Amino acid sequence: MLRRRPLSVILPFMIENLDAIVVLGGPTDKESQHRVDTMIDLLRAGVSEEAIVTGAFWAFSATEKPTSSIGQRSKEYAISKGVPADAITVADRCVDTIGDALDVKKVTQEQGWRRLGLVTTESHMPRSIKGFTHVMGPDYKIIPHSAGTFARRRGQGMYEHLGSMLCNAVLDGTEPGDDAAIRERLFALVPGYTTASKPAIAMNHVRKILHLSLVSATPLDTLV
Repeated sequence: MLRRRPLSVILPFMIENLDAIVVLGGPTDKESQHRVDTMIDLLRAGVSEEAIVTGAFWAFSATEKPTSSIGQRSKEYAISKGVPADAITVADRCVDTIGDALDVKKVTQEQGWRRLGLVTTESHMPRSIKGFTHVMGPDYKIIPHSAGTFARRRGQGMYEHLGSMLCNAVLDGTEPGDDAAIRERLFALVPGYTTASKPAIAMNHVRKILHLSLVSATPLDTLV
């Protein structure tokens, strides 16, 4: 299947160097590899020497049962294509885009990175850029590098719509770069981060609509 090549790869002299390229994990290995291919093109074009790959052991729209994290499998694929292992950092503790952004932010704070490229498929890019820009805050520059289109999954349009609604619900009322506030909303409104049941998470969404305080739950140890 042919894919559209990012403009940044075709004309690398037109783009600036970045501290790292962030690649968001996809719901399947094939879609993740599709995104990693764009990352590899960018690294070879000299856009950056570092990459961060995301993705936990499952994703909301996953169609495959994983044996290792999405991020780890993306790293292994990149290594098989010749990318040095020490050039790739895995951030694989989170199950959604906002969580990925918080996880990536920890890595960038440790490394002192502030200029990032963001790679994902075209349909996922709008909410990914919105989420990452808000989570990272004004001290960061986020440059989108589309991996182009990918074969549509059944219900993909609805999934992206619901994902955008969830992203807006988490970010609404928080200031850009406010990790604590964003994390609190993430834990209260997105399943998979705390001990809260899905009905409890759903009730928090109702409470938000009614402008009531959200009920917190115990975070899972392995997550942000």
